[in-house]
Amino acid sequence: TSKIPLKLPVRQGNKTVLLTPDEISYICASGYYAEIYTENSKYLLRESLNNLEEFFKNHAFFRIHRSTIINVNHINRIDKELVEVGLETVRIAPSKREPFLEFINSL
Repeated sequence: TSKIPLKLPVRQGNKTVLLTPDEISYICASGYYAEIYTENSKYLLRESLNNLEEFFKNHAFFRIHRSTIINVNHINRIDKELVEVGLETVRIAPSKREPFLEFINSL
């Protein structure tokens, strides 16, 4: 049997967009919502980062800050405290730095 790819349904107006993990660059918390960034778009989803972190746990996603989850396949550069993901630069929480580097090295 072939494995069905994981897709995240996101409402966009009166339609639903199905995002694959590969399309998502990073996710940021915004109040009660999560802002999901792809290469060309931003989507708003009423979901907690904890639930999204669980949803993507078997994929190359890592929570680098209490308000940010990144897709490590979209990383362009890692500095001491910052990660460049796509066109954005996001901060690594000091407590997440070592586990993040271990995660990157384990891939």
